[in-house]
Amino acid sequence: MHRAHTCEKATAYDKDGKEDLAPGEYKPVPYGNSPVTWMQLDPNFMWPPACFSFRQSWSNWINQLRCERNVVAQWAAVVALGEQHGDTLNAVSGLADALEDDRLFYGVRQKIAQTLATQCATAHPGTPVGDQASHKLLFYFKSRWYGKGLVDPRPNDFSDFGAYFVQKAMVRVNAGLRDAADTTPEEQIERLRVLLQWNNNEANPYDDAEYLSCVVGAVLLTRVTAPAQRRALGLLREEVLRYLNRELLYPTPRNIVGASCVNALSHIDTMIGAMGDEVAEPAAPEAMEVETPRTLAAGAPLERVDASLYYGCLHAAHSEAVRTQAVIAVARFCSAGLWRQPPERGGTADSEAGWAGAADGIELLLEICERTDECEAVRLQVVEALRGVNDRTLAPTAEASAEGPRLLRSAGVLGRLGWILNEGSALSAPLREGAYQLLTALAQEEGALERQIAEQR
Repeated sequence: MHRAHTCEKATAYDKDGKEDLAPGEYKPVPYGNSPVTWMQLDPNFMWPPACFSFRQSWSNWINQLRCERNVVAQWAAVVALGEQHGDTLNAVSGLADALEDDRLFYGVRQKIAQTLATQCATAHPGTPVGDQASHKLLFYFKSRWYGKGLVDPRPNDFSDFGAYFVQKAMVRVNAGLRDAADTTPEEQIERLRVLLQWNNNEANPYDDAEYLSCVVGAVLLTRVTAPAQRRALGLLREEVLRYLNRELLYPTPRNIVGASCVNALSHIDTMIGAMGDEVAEPAAPEAMEVETPRTLAAGAPLERVDASLYYGCLHAAHSEAVRTQAVIAVARFCSAGLWRQPPERGGTADSEAGWAGAADGIELLLEICERTDECEAVRLQVVEALRGVNDRTLAPTAEASAEGPRLLRSAGVLGRLGWILNEGSALSAPLREGAYQLLTALAQEEGALERQIAEQR
């Protein structure tokens, strides 16, 4: 074993001694009065970490995190604290103190926040350790990026790049917190809505598209099953929809906000659709309306998926990223039995979900894949999405689950996939391989694939 600090570094931990520090250097104070503050195997990192492991007290790991200048050693200390002492209040307190230390590398602070959320809070819900970790994460986020009274977020200021990355990590880890029922607390849903509603980038010299994409993407980390939270989800959905409408007017670079909005909307609609219908109507949202002919409507009932919204994203969106996420959303709804035929395809208010809706959704995806003017990435995503539908049950009912596999293995689907393969040189190698693998997986018996391709030729 190797002592963490050598003789040349020993004076740095002499509380009564004096030393000359370089500009920007600081003198960390270790925990306790032990002459050995921490132990470190292989300090030069000559061997992979998986080759060995050892345990030491939480105070030793905290000292390595606070006093060791090597970033890899700091990262290893954070991982060890979560794995070995994540169920102790001392580890939670030490990690929280390190999270607030702006002198640490921002990547290490991101890992600290993730460890507090996963190894301490979510892994021990309803316990003093879990409550303390959740409180520390929430309090630091509000005290650092909220204004007076800790009610509304401050205007964006990305001048400190390290704090900017930590801020995005804090948004994600707070959204991923769970309660004793393994669901997202309602206050976390409300917090995401507030961050979107009161986002202010007027005085910030940097673009906030990446930050907004992070906040909207954090919706995917939530998990809500209680019908009582439908109102909170409905209000959050209106805010996400507002940003999608804004994306149609003022596109962000690479349309990252629009793509995140479509993905988040499909996640929210899936959670709402799985709750059932025995819930009171939500209050009118406070979201801002966008006056434009291209605005996507927001008036669909919350107990059913707004198929027109995703149909519009598939056909009217100017962004490849938005269309790709819309393909994933339609496939997700087909797998969950929530897709209904949109009015643009002859559907009505009484259109059924389940088997009939999934058949229409798969038909819609195949039409997109057959369009030769569609970009290759979207067509490839259709093939990948159809493979995902094939691996899932169509709906929770036994009847629909039994019919689900036959839906994709029907002659019509096999024939259209064969037609796509017959495009020959017009297909890229990834798309041709993906379509062939899907067709092979759907073949019901040996020789069915060859016969189907022969019939198409």
